[in-house]
Amino acid sequence: MKLAELKLAEKKLDNSNSGAANDSDSGESQASHSSASSRRGSRRKAGPKLPHFDKHKDNIDSYLRRFERYAALQDWQEDDWAIYLSALLKERGASEVYSRLTETEARSYSKLKSALLRKYQLTVERV
Repeated sequence: MKLAELKLAEKKLDNSNSGAANDSDSGESQASHSSASSRRGSRRKAGPKLPHFDKHKDNIDSYLRRFERYAALQDWQEDDWAIYLSALLKERGASEVYSRLTETEARSYSKLKSALLRKYQLTVERV
C-alpha cells in the first residue's frame, strides 16, 4: 500500500513537471510575472531534479544536506519536502524506512530525516 502511495506521489511530481512546462509554453498569466515571483507564489513546485539516493554511492548525511539546499533554493514549502524526498528514495532500505512511517510521520520532513539517519547509522556501525 505504501509503495502504491509512493508511486502515486512520484506520478504527481511528474505531472506537475509537465504541467509547469505547458503553462510556460502557453504564455498565460505567467507573462506578467517574473519567474522568481511566480515560483514563490505557488504552493506546489515541480519535483526534484536530483539523482535518486543510492546507499552505495551516497552518504545519507551529505545527500540530505544537498536535498535541503536544493529545496531551499527552489523555494519549496518545508511542508512539501518529505513528499519530494520520498520520490528520490528508490533504494530498497530507504524506501522501506519511508513505508514504515505512519501517515503523519511520512508527511514530516524532520521525522523522515531522523528515521533515515537512524537507519544508515545502524548500517555503518554493523560494518
